[in-house]
Amino acid sequence: MNFTRSGLARAGYEGFRRIEDLHASECRDVPSESGIYIVVLPEAFEVRFLDQSPAGHFNGKDPTRPRSFLEARWVPDTDLLYVGSSKGMKERIIKFLCFGVERKPVAHWGGRLIWQIADSCDLLIGWRQCNDHETAEKKLLTDFEATYGPLPFANLRH
Repeated sequence: MNFTRSGLARAGYEGFRRIEDLHASECRDVPSESGIYIVVLPEAFEVRFLDQSPAGHFNGKDPTRPRSFLEARWVPDTDLLYVGSSKGMKERIIKFLCFGVERKPVAHWGGRLIWQIADSCDLLIGWRQCNDHETAEKKLLTDFEATYGPLPFANLRH
């Protein structure tokens, strides 16, 4: 599989909306059904890491990781930064945005490294509806690992 934005679109992912726009629209275009959602780099995006994560402190925990950790996790030559899945994509993406954009202490600890990227609101979220979202997510992560070695940047575990 090709893990560029165009390759992911050919694999059935759609949407690819800016995080800022999804937040402003309250995820109006995101399906409520089961599926996989992904965070990808937009064209010509310059990645820089923040020293401090602006995301919420869920259960009082600071999501900030040292810059050296972020740099070591970075996977070059791919647009795919994070993979998540849910039986209710819209609701889950809203929680993801509340955690990172609104800085609320909500239960979306997965993907927290996304928010330590400068200008993270310009990153894109895409999605693909599927009934067996957990199996589809595992397959996408396994395929990514087979191609690159590590998991995508913001996926810390399967």
